[in-house]
Amino acid sequence: MGNNSQRPSIVEVQIGTFTYPESRKATMGIFPFTLTKKPKSFSPIFSCSRCGRENFDGSLCQKVMCPCGSLSSRQGTEEVSPSVVGRFWDCFEICNSKRYAEVTELDTLNIGIFERGIPNDILQSSTLDFNAVFKEYLHPYFTDKLRCIGNKDFFTYNNCYFKVLNCNPEQGFVTRKTKIFCYKMLSDRNIFKIEVTPLAPHSISEEVFESLVLPYFRSIRHIHEDQLLSINGLECVVSKSEPWNGLITQDSQVEYNSLPMPQLERIKMVPYFEDIPNSLKYLDANTLVQIIVNCYLMPHLKGWCRSLYPGKTLSIAGIEFKVLETIPSKGIVSGSTIIFYDGKGISRREERRHQRSSAPRNNRLILRQILTMLDSMRALTEEINENYISTLPIFVLDSIPSSMEQKSCLICMYDFDAGNKVRAFPCCKIYLVHIFHTECTEGWLKRNKICPTCKTPCDAPRDYE
Repeated sequence: MGNNSQRPSIVEVQIGTFTYPESRKATMGIFPFTLTKKPKSFSPIFSCSRCGRENFDGSLCQKVMCPCGSLSSRQGTEEVSPSVVGRFWDCFEICNSKRYAEVTELDTLNIGIFERGIPNDILQSSTLDFNAVFKEYLHPYFTDKLRCIGNKDFFTYNNCYFKVLNCNPEQGFVTRKTKIFCYKMLSDRNIFKIEVTPLAPHSISEEVFESLVLPYFRSIRHIHEDQLLSINGLECVVSKSEPWNGLITQDSQVEYNSLPMPQLERIKMVPYFEDIPNSLKYLDANTLVQIIVNCYLMPHLKGWCRSLYPGKTLSIAGIEFKVLETIPSKGIVSGSTIIFYDGKGISRREERRHQRSSAPRNNRLILRQILTMLDSMRALTEEINENYISTLPIFVLDSIPSSMEQKSCLICMYDFDAGNKVRAFPCCKIYLVHIFHTECTEGWLKRNKICPTCKTPCDAPRDYE
């Protein structure tokens, strides 16, 4: 990669010792936002109007469960009722943070924004302008008052809903020194299945699972993959989630690992060439290596307990990365984990060739016939038009696809259900057609000529050999 033959530098850095550069050299990837002015002083404590006790809301101006039994806020008190605390969206009105033990500033703050409430002017097709989210929502929210916020806290501003996905330390004040990340859209879809893994030195027995873990998930909660949980002192992490974020319900399947995963000593990840933006492809090799590490790998890994193993793929800000090596073979990312990156990448085309060369001959012939048939149905025109869209195969799903990347429609981001009508795109990543909701594809193909899943041009000829 890079625009010259210069041999790229090899980056080998321990996650915990990494510091983000002060200046930004690229507009791509993930980079922390910072407040441009000092937040206004504001007390995170107020007195209950009923009993006079001090209550802590972190300056989030939410309701607090006061020891006197009332739901107290800066506007007054009200009686607690199931309707107030029994629904998910009510959690944005209730303060769950505990009073801080010591005054501290947040070093990093990772925030997700829920799809609900996002205005159309910053929601561009299926993507979101996160720069606008920070400028119009997060920056005024955190400069209007000096706010103390913690991991897993919810808050709302101007009808937009946010969740703290991760922060370091676990709780603290947001200041001009805080590095704020916001690059994830969240959903209130129901979660189908999650896996919970304990963190050392904890373990989960069947008895602990039945008496402690399961009751924790009986109330509706928003969960995301790699979320840290503390269940009555049991430290664990959501090691898998399908989909990657959503609401736990009574129908959600909860699985667990008995023993903790070890901490990873070392990992090597590489990007797919096809996903590298053109603005990065022509940089010199050393600059590109630094951007990949500083603006993609580190923001995704630093401060997170992510479960990684060789072969796992991760989508980071539009680039798909593949884990090539981990020591040990499977484990959890920690501050002591060393990231190794040597500037290399991998190609999906080469992966396809390898897959085809190792596939049984009969399977290759069948798949070739299917893809040839799909190609013959394409209209050979400069632009994809209504006639071309109507030629793409439509069928009804009898069952949910087993492939993780095909369990949901990547245009609307909602999961497939049996009985959904779907349309197949004439693209090929590993000799698989990719499917999407029929109604979603009509608008997509009028605006785009690439497959949302594999980014293959829909109007490009297929390479079957």
